[in-house]
Amino acid sequence: METKKQTKDQPKKVEKEEKPEEEEQKPNLTKSLIKEGSLSLELLTLREDTTFHAGDLVKCLIQLQLTKPLSVKDFKIHLKGYLKTNWTDTVGPKRKNECGVHKEVVHLKEEIKTKKPSQDGSVTFGIGFYSLPVKLDLPDDIVSSFESNRGFVRYYISIRGIVEDKPLLLHLQKIKVVVPYDLSKDPQNMVPLKFIEHQDVVACCCYRGKLKGRLQIDRRAYIPGECITVTGMITNHTKKDMKFTKCSLTLKVTYIKDNWNQKCKKTLLAFVKHGRTKAGENDYWEDVELKVPSHMPPVLLNCKNIQIKYLLKVETEMAWSFPSKHTLFNVVLPVGHISAKPPEEDEEENGQNQDGEKEDELIELEV
Repeated sequence: METKKQTKDQPKKVEKEEKPEEEEQKPNLTKSLIKEGSLSLELLTLREDTTFHAGDLVKCLIQLQLTKPLSVKDFKIHLKGYLKTNWTDTVGPKRKNECGVHKEVVHLKEEIKTKKPSQDGSVTFGIGFYSLPVKLDLPDDIVSSFESNRGFVRYYISIRGIVEDKPLLLHLQKIKVVVPYDLSKDPQNMVPLKFIEHQDVVACCCYRGKLKGRLQIDRRAYIPGECITVTGMITNHTKKDMKFTKCSLTLKVTYIKDNWNQKCKKTLLAFVKHGRTKAGENDYWEDVELKVPSHMPPVLLNCKNIQIKYLLKVETEMAWSFPSKHTLFNVVLPVGHISAKPPEEDEEENGQNQDGEKEDELIELEV
């Protein structure tokens, strides 16, 4: 059984639409907006990847250095999350409508405990240094941080107070929140997927035969950076040639305002294309790999306004038929944060065993 020559390509241009902007890693200490000295905020429970997870306890240490006495009223720390989407719909030749959503997804606040306030509720700090601990609990149903050109989900920690009867923002700092999607909790994610599909081919209102496709995917779910292994066969039971067959991986992001206002953006991530297949012949796909780019976002949980899907599509184009293109398979693959593979298998793939020793690489030679 001869296998057709495969041409594995990556798209030359991937739009910046869904690629998160790589921000510079800023230190946890940020300059304050206070004028009578300095105020800094240190995040004590920040994870190694500089993020907070849903359900985490956010411990902060406020360091206040004053050169003049400061009287503050309603002295509190706030954690706010914002979701925003924005796009333009064209209605007619000249009219354009701006659509989108801008809302607050979470708002946590905690009073900064200090010495006893005065009768009017204000607290006076003298000249010197103060260290004030604060705690906040992130809810479990929070939404992960997300960045794109048409929308974002962002979180900020701010320290606010009323100074001289004026509400002031004393400190502002951006944080990243992740809701981990653990694929290892469901054992079915490691089970291969198998599909069989039949489609009729019509040319000039006449029946020309059928296309039969068989497809197998090595498992059901992946994480960014992993490869999808595809094996299959397409049989051309028609009287016409197949111009080409193509297997592609596409990122689909849908921005939703309501049931009538939605915007969908698709980005081609990787594809493999085969050439012409004559009538009555088979097109074989053996261990074709399509990689999920490591910088792509996983699925957004607990979010109704931004939906992320990864589509694995197998299609073909027939000669002298209408319609010419036929989609045999269109599979939605979940992409999470934690791989469904056991840690032992990951070590074996990296060429290491459980003892940490590097295994010998095997090289197959054709005879």
